[in-house]
Amino acid sequence: MADTDEKEKVYYMRLLTFLLGPATKTLHLYFEMKVLDSLEFYMFLDKHKHILFHELYPTVPCCYCMKHFSGSSQKRGHLNFTQFCLLFEFIDGQEIQEHKKKQGDRITQYCLCNVSARRSVKEDDMDITLLYSVVKSCCQPGTVSGNPKWIKEIKKARNHIAHCSNPKVSESDFEKIFENIEQNVLNIASVVGRQVLMMIKDQISFFKRSDISTVQEFVTSSNDTFIQILQNITKDQTKKLTENTDTIKSEIIDRLEKHKEEFCLDIRNIIFEVKTVVKGELASATTLSSEIQSPQDDDVCYVEWKLSTPSNWNVDDIKKTLENVSSLIGQWFRIVFVYKGSLVIQTSASKRIMQNDKDFRFAVKSFLKDVVKKCQLETVTNTTVKVALVVTNEIFIRQLKDEATVPCDVCTSRNINTEAVLFCSECKENLCQRCIRDHNLKRLFSDHSLKASRISDVDTFKTTCSKHIDCAFELFCVDHDCVMCHYCKLEEHVSCLKSIPLKDAAKDVIQSQMFQDFSDALSNIKTTLGEAITVQNENIKNIDDDAEIILTQVTQHKARIIKRLDGLQNEIRDNIHTIRKKEKTDSETKKSQLLQIASRIQNLSVQWNRNSRHGSDKQIFVWMNICKWKFIDYESNLHYIMPILEKRRITYRPPEDVKVPLRYIGKIDIQSTQYHLDYKPLKMLQVQAPVLVSQMPTKFTLDRIIVLEGSDNVLSIGITDDNRLLICKKNTNFLLVYDDCGDYLQRCKLFGQPRYVAVVPGEHKAIVTLPYHNSIQFINIKTMKPGSIHSLPDHCYSVTIVDQKICLCGIDSRCLYILDKKGNHIRTVKIPGTGYIHYLHPGPANSVYYIDFTYNVIGCVTLEGKERFRYTSDDLIEPRDVITDKKGNLYVACKGANNIQRISSNAEFIDVILDVGNGINHPCGLAFRNDHRKLFVLNELENIYSVLVFSCSSRQNEKCKI
Repeated sequence: MADTDEKEKVYYMRLLTFLLGPATKTLHLYFEMKVLDSLEFYMFLDKHKHILFHELYPTVPCCYCMKHFSGSSQKRGHLNFTQFCLLFEFIDGQEIQEHKKKQGDRITQYCLCNVSARRSVKEDDMDITLLYSVVKSCCQPGTVSGNPKWIKEIKKARNHIAHCSNPKVSESDFEKIFENIEQNVLNIASVVGRQVLMMIKDQISFFKRSDISTVQEFVTSSNDTFIQILQNITKDQTKKLTENTDTIKSEIIDRLEKHKEEFCLDIRNIIFEVKTVVKGELASATTLSSEIQSPQDDDVCYVEWKLSTPSNWNVDDIKKTLENVSSLIGQWFRIVFVYKGSLVIQTSASKRIMQNDKDFRFAVKSFLKDVVKKCQLETVTNTTVKVALVVTNEIFIRQLKDEATVPCDVCTSRNINTEAVLFCSECKENLCQRCIRDHNLKRLFSDHSLKASRISDVDTFKTTCSKHIDCAFELFCVDHDCVMCHYCKLEEHVSCLKSIPLKDAAKDVIQSQMFQDFSDALSNIKTTLGEAITVQNENIKNIDDDAEIILTQVTQHKARIIKRLDGLQNEIRDNIHTIRKKEKTDSETKKSQLLQIASRIQNLSVQWNRNSRHGSDKQIFVWMNICKWKFIDYESNLHYIMPILEKRRITYRPPEDVKVPLRYIGKIDIQSTQYHLDYKPLKMLQVQAPVLVSQMPTKFTLDRIIVLEGSDNVLSIGITDDNRLLICKKNTNFLLVYDDCGDYLQRCKLFGQPRYVAVVPGEHKAIVTLPYHNSIQFINIKTMKPGSIHSLPDHCYSVTIVDQKICLCGIDSRCLYILDKKGNHIRTVKIPGTGYIHYLHPGPANSVYYIDFTYNVIGCVTLEGKERFRYTSDDLIEPRDVITDKKGNLYVACKGANNIQRISSNAEFIDVILDVGNGINHPCGLAFRNDHRKLFVLNELENIYSVLVFSCSSRQNEKCKI
């Protein structure tokens, strides 16, 4: 009977575990891929906030409900308050009092304005019941793939198991319930996708084969509410099995491990707590420890590193970095595999370092230090990382049980089915253990790189030419910085002077600076993109928050406006009362005066009627003379009153347009601050390739003449990385842009008249000098938009870029100003004995070439002020510009001599390459195309400015290794 109870408890545990593990994982995948469909979970919740709110309060309307409210007193919600609070939060201060209505103590309408989806919540935080409720409420039938009954059946099984009064299930019930759950899980997985279905089938198969100890793994990763039940049962059941099973005891004895002393390492604010376990006795250094090792590795053991990863570590980035730079990390441990989850690094190492604890600790610290450095781990915050080291003689078995196995390519060609363990990057083949042994025994393959077979799909990239099918890349063109096949060489690169075999160019590429720069650039741009995306996520969140805050502020301001209008109404009412009282008093007074006059006039009128009828002529005459003066007096009183008599009305004139008094109640603006991305552009160095250095050009052939618009004096010429010409003209605030064929492209309006332009190498930026404003201005040469302006202490004509610094020449002070790339002044370099400095060009080894306009001198000085040379001659007349070729020779435009002179880098005259016979007249600017195949000369002839374009070539090329 006791055995039966134990079995029924095990059945109960297995059902719970299956629900918490594969079933819940499948539902989460289904929700993410089919319900969310690339939408962020919190955005989904915000979208359906109104619906889910009424799953919590189904009988009471809210401020979002429009004309109709679908709730009723009989409606039952699917969410409880705890579930709702897991998904949403109530924000203090966001509730609008007018939206919340009450009748006595009973709420008749809720305010939904203070409810917002939690940004931190993920779909994985939902258990089966909550996920079912969300899908049922938010997804109408037919809007998402699959049958809703599948999820409902899983939920019913979950509730049935969770609410059992006795944690036991009979064998028959177990098989019935398990089959039902399994079928619905597979149905849901099939909707998600074939790969997910295969993965879930593998997990279910693994689950069926697993014993009770597997339960704990599912327990620790689940968020279900009845997890404590399973934990208690697990502890009790594990204890009984441990006490009664001899098999487990013997297995523990067989895998008995010897512990080395634990120690801690402090590396740049990261404390690594290292615990080492040695499995079995390590073989001697002369004994082969694995059948797949090469003869050179007969003293190798294997060390597995398990690192607990802090939340601020990006395990994906760390894994990729370690795979890419595995050969560059440490000299004692060689990385074989890297897995993620908790970071697992499998390495090989010499057994000799295991014999001495001091050497072993030093090797471990060196390896971890390299990992921190290469992976650019965050070291600002103090962090503790636990490291478990497992040392063994046996090569590690691949841990990727959830991925499909990769067959051995060599065995497959022999119709033999074996699983590949490693992948050879050079042979482009997956190899099994036997084939690895054969591979390593051949000295020809001894330096080949072996990697985990699972990445072979990534590494088997195309090595044939896309233009010429099945033709392999065999050459590297240094001129165009590209790989090519022999047909490419004949068709497109026949005139290229520098092409080398691909095997020579690629030799030791992993140890090259180019490889390291590319690795650093990938890491840098990913970090930069991550930061930029984080900023945009913050923008999205902040904009939503700001909108809600502003609406609340507008509502509050509206209340203040209404209050103010009420005050204005009261003022008008008081004013009307005062005016009415005053006007009535005035009118009553005037009326009384008029009535007095009217009464007296009426008496005269009665006397007039009587006397005119019955009196004699004498009596009428006498009466008229007596009353005449009274009439005059009455008339005088009336004339005094008449001018001040008015028709008076109280009127009110409201604005014709109600918008007039309310035209402005506040302004909505976007407040923005420039986000600085600390991104360093990729430096495509080719240091691993032998470079062909051509001889200096000996032949210059006029190719075309570019006639510039307008007749204004042209001051200088510059060239961008994509060979666009930048022209500075006098008496205009525009920088003109042409292509290298002479077609006008566009212009860029600047703050002032530009004098000289310099392009920042490798960036989409240029700098122009504005001498009339003692300033420089940055330009985005990709969009041709003007940028920031920076003041200078002097008139500066020329500008150039030397060693990532901006170098300018001061006219009045006769010195150099050195600025950083952001335009901040670093230092001033005095050049003794010079006249006016007008033109600059970058020189070798942190130096700059300059032209002393006063003394017709070409000089070279370091950025620290150390003079290297000063060159002049009788033929160097009015030098106007200086540039260099690939060999470092100087080319000087001599306006007074009407020629272009060439001078060596050590200040020795070589020759005159162009003169009047070539159309040169008053040259004032020079520029090479970036491949140095064309020379652009700014020329003036009869007040017409043009650019002469010369093709450059040499008789012979010289090969040398750098």
